Amino acid sequence: MIDDDIVPHVSVKSVSVTGNQITVTTGTTNLNTVSEIISILQKDDRNGYVTVTTTSASDSDQSDLVNAEIVITYGSDTSDGGDQ
Repeated sequence: MIDDDIVPHVSVKSVSVTGNQITVTTGTTNLNTVSEIISILQKDDRNGYVTVTTTSASDSDQSDLVNAEIVITYGSDTSDGGDQ
């Protein structure tokens, strides 16, 4: 899911898994890209719920750039044994 839904749009700095949640911290991007990624993740049947927080990219001179922390909660139907 990360390779399919996130990596084509932005680099991934870190990934952590806790229970049925994945937290992904992105590299520097813009809010339009974050919005696009969230939309893609919400349409992915493997996911039940997606939230995001953004912080200003302090390592950039451009004020419209952010780093995002995306929290993905797996969907409730994991009976297919899919690649989750």
